[in-house]
Amino acid sequence: MDPVNPVAASPIPVNQTPVQEPVPPVQTPIPPIPEASLKPKSKLSLPIIVALVILILALGTVGYLVYKNATSRTLNITTYQDCAKAKGSLIQESFPPVCVTKDGQRFTQEVSSTPTPTPDITANWKIYSNQPFSFEFKCPPTSTHKTVELTTKDGIKFPYSQESCAEGQDQINISIWKIINQEVFTLEGVTKELLGASLQPIDYKETFLGQNKMVTYKEQNLSTQVERSVALIILTDKYIRLDGFSQDYFNQILSTFKFVEQTATPSASPTSTPTSSPSATPTTGV
Repeated sequence: MDPVNPVAASPIPVNQTPVQEPVPPVQTPIPPIPEASLKPKSKLSLPIIVALVILILALGTVGYLVYKNATSRTLNITTYQDCAKAKGSLIQESFPPVCVTKDGQRFTQEVSSTPTPTPDITANWKIYSNQPFSFEFKCPPTSTHKTVELTTKDGIKFPYSQESCAEGQDQINISIWKIINQEVFTLEGVTKELLGASLQPIDYKETFLGQNKMVTYKEQNLSTQVERSVALIILTDKYIRLDGFSQDYFNQILSTFKFVEQTATPSASPTSTPTSSPSATPTTGV
């Protein structure tokens, strides 16, 4: 009789899950390190180091020279003109002007205490005198001077007489009128009494010419917008009117107008009296 194997004879349980043995983990192989990467990095070569040192020294020298040059220029600024030309300077808006350098130095511009005289363009103009009303004025030497005797009509609508200076298209009229009402010489009076409905006064001013009141304004035509400059010089019972369309020409002749020492008594119908001046052309008084 054969011997019985106890292991083989042991019964196998039904529906029992067989035991699986653990699977060892798969290891990824490490690639070999190249021999070149294991060698230490080589240091900078001596020529490169020398070149870098030379470059640094050169840059430092250039920077020093630039700084020294700028400092030297700042130290050489001794006047307002030097400061104004120097780079980085600031000109302050003041009178007199002040220049400030970038390092804080201040220079004030010198201003002449004696103003430059303005040339008098009327110095060589002809002098025209009005003896009855004791005034004179100048006209350019190339201008045409005329005196017109006018008939008065109650001294309101027509002047006693009128003179004119004309040069090209520029003409200034000087006329004498009788004063009816002193209240005319106000802005309201000029608007209502001296101007018509088609005119309006602008730039109205009241000043004095010597001891006489003077009213200046511009007559503006409402339809054409054309302006005529006017000056009214008030006397005791009469007034002198200057008017013209050229503002510059008007201002020049008005600047020469002045009263002189009276040599004749004014009358309503003054007689013609020739007068002369060393620098004037003999004219007929009006």
